[in-house]
Amino acid sequence: MTNKVIYIQKINNDSFTEGLNIILDGKKIITKDNFLEVIEEKLQFPYPCNGSLDSFLDWMRDLSWINEKKINLIIYDYKEFLNDNLEVKEIILDCFQVDILPFWEEDVKTTMVDGETKEFNVYLVL
Repeated sequence: MTNKVIYIQKINNDSFTEGLNIILDGKKIITKDNFLEVIEEKLQFPYPCNGSLDSFLDWMRDLSWINEKKINLIIYDYKEFLNDNLEVKEIILDCFQVDILPFWEEDVKTTMVDGETKEFNVYLVL
């Protein structure tokens, strides 16, 4: 299993039949707070992030309330996603590439009691 960020031109939602599919509309996500509100709603975080990327990272490396072994995060119109704040866009992408995806691929086994890996992929639809 290799969790990764995948850039693609088009996506067929029918190809995602397994696991939990989180779909974000990049056109509608223009601020960091907006992104955090949408992701915490879609993933049903137990508590809000209150604008904190640290809280976001904590919840994304917990997900104990989600029983699925496979998670697909699909961001449509990625070119427009956070387009007014490219620095935050980079930070969020780094959160996935450096912290979240490696955590669910391997680190969860040594960090959480009875930690089990999850297949977690991020699809950035251009």
